[in-house]
Amino acid sequence: MRVAFCAVALALSAASGQTAPGTSDAVRYSARLDTTLFRAVNSDAGWCFEPQPRPACKKFWITELNGYQALGASHFTEQTSAGPQIRRDLHEHFNVSVGGMVNHGPSAAFGAAMMLGDGPEGERVGVEARARRWLGAHGAVDVSAGPLEALVHAPPPSGRARGYGLGADVSLMWVDWVGLTVRGEVLRAEGRTVHALYAGARLGTYPAVVVTAGIGALVSFFALLGRDP
Repeated sequence: MRVAFCAVALALSAASGQTAPGTSDAVRYSARLDTTLFRAVNSDAGWCFEPQPRPACKKFWITELNGYQALGASHFTEQTSAGPQIRRDLHEHFNVSVGGMVNHGPSAAFGAAMMLGDGPEGERVGVEARARRWLGAHGAVDVSAGPLEALVHAPPPSGRARGYGLGADVSLMWVDWVGLTVRGEVLRAEGRTVHALYAGARLGTYPAVVVTAGIGALVSFFALLGRDP
């Protein structure tokens, strides 16, 4: 019992930077060393999962789920048996973004993210450079832009074409859990320039992980139901 009490006392002394009376010089030195290392590690903490400005976080992960609805998009006219039909090149879609950012001072952060998404046209992938302006401890404005590869609607006979271009968005976040976003895209596909403007919603950190995991579980469940015995 006495040994356990002494161990606890030494641990508390190390955490506070002080040592108990009667402690040897070697133990005092060890306690001071442990305290110094403890403070050094915590002053340069690792990656935060839940983004926060300094001094709470030096760097943090980006984990987001985004959904976009097209407000307007380029289009083409397709001749069908029912007559001419106007087809949009780009439609609503969703994507998942994963990356990291580093705080520079108490009000700004910079980083990058990888984006993977899907929609009526098909899959899309991109890389975005990102800048964040903290609005206190509970809000932030994100601006991001980068190269994008996406499938787009195309005139017959192809029906779909792979496009390459740029995407950019501006988002207003609350507690990095939920936010609103506006996005623009311009791509080149089959000799045509296509573009779209979107409004959307964004989930970050815990809501993004929970919803994404839920969607994945549902997709897997229905895939198993549809599998032949």
